[in-house]
Amino acid sequence: MIISNSYNFVLLRVPKVASTSVAMAIYDSELVSLGKDASPGLEREYFPEEDRSHKGRLAINPHVFNPIIKSNHRLDWENWWPWPKTNPMFYAHATYSQLVEMKLIVDGMPSIATIRHPVDRFLSVWSFLTKGLRSMGKEYEAAYANASPATAKILNADANEFFDLFITLKLDNDMARTPLIFTQMLRKPQTYWGNNSTEYWAIENIHRELPKFFESKGVENIKIHHLKKDKKRKKRDILSPERQSAIIELYPKDFIIWETQQI
Repeated sequence: MIISNSYNFVLLRVPKVASTSVAMAIYDSELVSLGKDASPGLEREYFPEEDRSHKGRLAINPHVFNPIIKSNHRLDWENWWPWPKTNPMFYAHATYSQLVEMKLIVDGMPSIATIRHPVDRFLSVWSFLTKGLRSMGKEYEAAYANASPATAKILNADANEFFDLFITLKLDNDMARTPLIFTQMLRKPQTYWGNNSTEYWAIENIHRELPKFFESKGVENIKIHHLKKDKKRKKRDILSPERQSAIIELYPKDFIIWETQQI
């Protein structure tokens, strides 16, 4: 999440929808001021260890989160987001309504977010939980290695098996000590993060939407790094047609918003 008071907008980081790539470009632009704006920053693995000057590497004006940290206010995911509440990164994926409730933004502040085909996003979630996190440090490696047989079955499932288990999964204590801790957040619709006025960009269109956004704000365009072309259309076949249809039925609003941008 990036709150740009300087240019009156908030970037909402919807998980597994290229939000990190967009955030990095915005951090690199003139849209973020170290004096006026606020953000929890990005995970350290996105930056070389020697690059400590990058605006996105660490929290920007972290003191703005102090009143929330000290309060009794609870976010929906307070019990299942691995960052402690005292770390600004806890608020990285805050929703629009949560930001308003925490008085970090005023209701009505313009917001932008990314969106993708619900099936593609599910496949990204599946890959993230079963494969991607394995390479992100010894702590994660140990979580996979020490998982109970029931948990390991989910963490090693193919896409179809994972869908059948993931959609209705209830976490037990063992699962909560593994990457499955992210389950409840990643099951949320993408539109859960925005409000009725949020401007969504289909990830296929980011390469043209972001330059237009920079131009509308009167700042220099910044090249988007780490943005891979979404080739998931060709990979949807690894999920059965019945399950693909079920995902679209589960997330109809996400699909409609994404589909209207496929011109």
